Amino acid sequence: DILKVNRKELTALSGEKDIRRGALKLMRRNPLKLVAVTAGGGDAFLFMEDTTFRYEVPALGKSFVNSIGAGDTVAGVLIWEYAGGAPPEDAFGRALAAGTASCASHVPGSFDLGRAEEIAGKIRRITHISRRLPRSARPRWRP
Repeated sequence: DILKVNRKELTALSGEKDIRRGALKLMRRNPLKLVAVTAGGGDAFLFMEDTTFRYEVPALGKSFVNSIGAGDTVAGVLIWEYAGGAPPEDAFGRALAAGTASCASHVPGSFDLGRAEEIAGKIRRITHISRRLPRSARPRWRP
């Protein structure tokens, strides 16, 4: 149901350099409800059947220590939040905050919850598309 990748992984899996086209291609080929794409210190994206979100994540600046495990932290928190009933767009925002907070830790994948909550309050979420995917971009599988 959920795929969390970084930009390089998305390109490798989809053959597309354009993030939106790559995510839609993967959703068309696989039974995915969500495709979450991170880009290190850049913007992140969440693709769903009817909506695309872009997240502007604040830079850590001098607090940056270590990015090892940040993507795994995002994936873990996204799954935890989503499985706990959080709407996908909120779950991904909290996941991005946790992943960013983990970059301020010397221990890979470790983060301070208070720091993650502070970062979450600074993440800007922008809704890009609020319409159903074109029929050609919808998944072709049946449960």
